[in-house]
Amino acid sequence: MVANDRTTSIGASDWAAALGVCPWKSPFQLWAEKTGIAEPSDLSGVERIYWGNALEAIIIARFGMVTGRKVEHNIGAKVTRHPERPFLTATLDAVQTDEVRGVGALEAKNVDYWVGPKWKDEAPLWVQTQLQGQLACTGMPWGSMAGLIGGNRLEHYDAERNDAFIEAAIDKLAFFWTCVLDKIPPEPDGSIATAECLKRLYPKDDGEIIALPVEAEAWDRQLIVCKQQRKIWDDRQREQENLFKAALGTATTGVLPDGSRYTYKQQIVNHKAKEAYVSRYRVLRRAAK
Repeated sequence: MVANDRTTSIGASDWAAALGVCPWKSPFQLWAEKTGIAEPSDLSGVERIYWGNALEAIIIARFGMVTGRKVEHNIGAKVTRHPERPFLTATLDAVQTDEVRGVGALEAKNVDYWVGPKWKDEAPLWVQTQLQGQLACTGMPWGSMAGLIGGNRLEHYDAERNDAFIEAAIDKLAFFWTCVLDKIPPEPDGSIATAECLKRLYPKDDGEIIALPVEAEAWDRQLIVCKQQRKIWDDRQREQENLFKAALGTATTGVLPDGSRYTYKQQIVNHKAKEAYVSRYRVLRRAAK
């Protein structure tokens, strides 16, 4: 075990981002944070993070009660380093012991209610990826993922160690870590996370004129095409919305033959910055059947 330092290694929780399967963090953003070029987002005041930490022990204890397995919470957040790949680390939430299967890892998650459907039948891919990262570093043959859904329902799934996936993933992670050490950025993708990271990295311009690389000509062509296509689809969407608005007239709700509904209700907004200024406008929405 070693002390926890997320800046000097790729943790199991980083695997999904580094491999491009994390819903909220891109490889580019992770690279920028690992190199120290960009500061990690400050999550200290995030309510959801607070409750995730506060409920971790409770989720683990409940998992032990439900499964009948012995569980040991990793209270000190000790880190295990991969025996052959020292740039890979894992911080287990807990270790569990099953009478038949032996010792395994346990990852506990506090899951928002609206994310709950993604835990139906199996844990989300990014959680599965994190567990495989833990198994890779610890050498454990299996583990479990437990999610407390909406604060009142526990879902849990067991998973075997997937050596084929781990081997392929480690090759990609080794390349990613080389890029971190050499400060060679990965190709920016189209994610919101990368866009936000670039805003933080380059908040101001300095007036300099530079020559763009040759491949920028291809970027230019693609960007022009994207903007043209977006305008076409924006116009088409606006046309369909206008058809609905004209058909509804002063009516509040319109019902389609299949039972689907559209509402066209007036919204009233009081603007605090401007006293006595109230805007009224109607909003078209598709409602559930």
